[in-house]
Amino acid sequence: MTSDLMKFAVDEPFPVRGVEKFEGAKLEIMGEHGWLVGIVGFPGMKESERQGLKAGFKRIGFYETIEDGVPLAFLMFHLHGNLFQETCFNAKVVRPEYLEAFMAPDEEGRVKNALSFFALDWDSHGQAILKVMRTVGLDDRLLLAFHETIRKQLATNYDPFQFHQAHMKVDRLTMKQIFERAIVQRFKPQSPWPPRPE
Repeated sequence: MTSDLMKFAVDEPFPVRGVEKFEGAKLEIMGEHGWLVGIVGFPGMKESERQGLKAGFKRIGFYETIEDGVPLAFLMFHLHGNLFQETCFNAKVVRPEYLEAFMAPDEEGRVKNALSFFALDWDSHGQAILKVMRTVGLDDRLLLAFHETIRKQLATNYDPFQFHQAHMKVDRLTMKQIFERAIVQRFKPQSPWPPRPE
């Protein structure tokens, strides 16, 4: 997935190249500035789902576990409307210069804490359409734990198949169980919730 100088607009084609149709969530680090991006695919998005996404996050959780020697980094999104999305991040598939930029402090020596969040649907031609976008600031405690797991991944020898197998073992846990073990950050609604009748 690549990104240049782009314009993002709701109900317009998503300008990032290489986003094929999918259902679920992905966590990416993009560009030379180390941009942390969550992308959620909702093919056939319902209006109730869109309203929940527009209201934003109820909480975001970070959870680390080690399965079969593979460090796993989970970032979970709990959105209004009781929507849950889970990402499992693999630092080894990210370009090293992007990863280095993400983990480097900002100009004031602070942890880079911005997470950009995009929710996509697809039109009849298979074009990704941006339906909701948000940017939030993540807690340092959550981010520093994420950084530490990234370092563990980079120091561990595993291949994509081993990563997938380790991830499948954690899939036996429910989202409730994962949040109970996670570092959790809570948010207020970013638009009225429940939505007001129009």
